[in-house]
Amino acid sequence: MKLIKKHNVILNLELKGEAGKNEQYWDDIVDIAVKEVHKHGVQDLVFYSSFEFPMLRRLKKVDPQAKFRVLLWEDTTIWRDIADELQPQAIHLYDQTVTQELVDDIKNENYELYVYTVNDKELGNTLLDMGVDGIFTDSLLGDDALSR
Repeated sequence: MKLIKKHNVILNLELKGEAGKNEQYWDDIVDIAVKEVHKHGVQDLVFYSSFEFPMLRRLKKVDPQAKFRVLLWEDTTIWRDIADELQPQAIHLYDQTVTQELVDDIKNENYELYVYTVNDKELGNTLLDMGVDGIFTDSLLGDDALSR
């Protein structure tokens, strides 16, 4: 937290949980994360994300001003229901689930759209051409960097 504050870096803080295995800790995980973010005064530099919607519900309860994004895996049909309920700032999709129709639908509802984890330059450029706002990648530098 000190590092992101010192260098004014935006942090994607993913709230991790595993349905059916550690749900009893989810509230504590969220509470501790929010407490640390506030303790260091970096609320404007942190956005939260999670695949676990109950964790995002808890986040909204604990910190109604928190910026967060919904992560979706393979079932993208639920995006609108989840977005309507939680009102995230953005939707994050798995790269293998993205279609032009889905991009258009999400963007038409004025959500930012990011795609993970894109490690192929051609796919990354295709996704950007489709209208996504950005991608997450494991490889940013060198020959595999995107042309934008």
